[in-house]
Amino acid sequence: MLDRTTPPPASTIDYPHFSWPEAYQLKEGIPLWVLNAGKQPMIKIELVCDAGSWYEPHNGVAYFTARMLQEGTQHKSAQDIASYVDQYGASLQVQVQPDTCSFILVTLSQYLDTMLALLTEVLLAPTFSEQRLAHLKHLIIQKLKVDAQKNSYVARKKFKEVLFGITHPYGRQLTETAIADITTTHLQQYYRDRLLAGCRLLVSGQVYERDLYTIQRYLQPLPVQAPVALPALWPTQGPIQVHCPKEGSLQAAIIMGKVLLTQDHPDYLPLLVVNELLGGYFGSRLMCNIREEKGYTYGIFSRIVPLQRASYLLIATEVIQTFAQVVCQEIEREIKTLQTILVQKEELEALRNHMHGTFLSEVNDPFSIMEKFKDVNIHGLEKDHYKQLDETIRRISSPQIMELANDYLSTDSLSQVTVG
Repeated sequence: MLDRTTPPPASTIDYPHFSWPEAYQLKEGIPLWVLNAGKQPMIKIELVCDAGSWYEPHNGVAYFTARMLQEGTQHKSAQDIASYVDQYGASLQVQVQPDTCSFILVTLSQYLDTMLALLTEVLLAPTFSEQRLAHLKHLIIQKLKVDAQKNSYVARKKFKEVLFGITHPYGRQLTETAIADITTTHLQQYYRDRLLAGCRLLVSGQVYERDLYTIQRYLQPLPVQAPVALPALWPTQGPIQVHCPKEGSLQAAIIMGKVLLTQDHPDYLPLLVVNELLGGYFGSRLMCNIREEKGYTYGIFSRIVPLQRASYLLIATEVIQTFAQVVCQEIEREIKTLQTILVQKEELEALRNHMHGTFLSEVNDPFSIMEKFKDVNIHGLEKDHYKQLDETIRRISSPQIMELANDYLSTDSLSQVTVG
């Protein structure tokens, strides 16, 4: 009989060896990566293009160009497209990030032919209807008005402006004025010149040889758009403190952080461990102090946000306005503790176990493994990136954590935005 009073013995989590996508080529200039894995008859197809907001000539053009592809083709209306996707239990999404634009199709294998026909039509035969653009602009403006009532949204928006500047591609924000200035001419030109530039195709799930033939047959006509020269990297701004009062607000949203390294820097992976210790999980320093011990907030976290040309530290929480100043002081105190007191062995081992366990849960199906591959591929990293992360977690020492905290997390270098 099982003795439930005795816990099972703990064991070290070894690095998980998972399948890596195989390289093919759809046509010259368009790489195709395939991960054939999983037990469910499902396929995910993601077309990732170098067409994010970094490349747009006018604010919002990348976002609206991509979104408008689902607003009607030469043969189907927006409602037809949505109904078609629902009818076959599929999913068709568009994601526009600062660096990339992605078109994501998830479908049952038996409907691959049908859904690829739809995806091809959406990608190659958009109409950019004036009426649908006006409708979409109206929806987005209404959403911006709703979001503007949320302290956390306003704080994040202002924080990016503080870090990078309002003209920097990473600092620009979609505004009602920018939306009003967008025309179908802007969208048609961006679609023609940029939207599918530098594209790569990622396919994961139960992918058989016949499926590859089907994918190549439908997506072979994709145009190969030449890469566009990147603009020079704007200088980022120094530390700034901004308070945005909001009448009638009982809570304050607090964000602190700074611009950090690109992912290919040798200190990037060790910094991930330092950040996790500071505020990356439920047992982190910030959570234990500010939530568990003092009860100032329901949640607080720190995160390193990776972009192609930079990364940045983001420490965020929401508290009652009365506690805003003291919470900022506690955040700084926890950072200074990392800089002056060595992490104890027990806490460091718990952190290692958490990070290893989290990574293990993130590579347990073909779709999530492909996500890991995509991050590496987009940022131009090597195949052994995650093996290096695993080794970093295992080998990082308390003195190294202290040194990194002093090198990169000086409280004097942090910008701060408070809304409320």
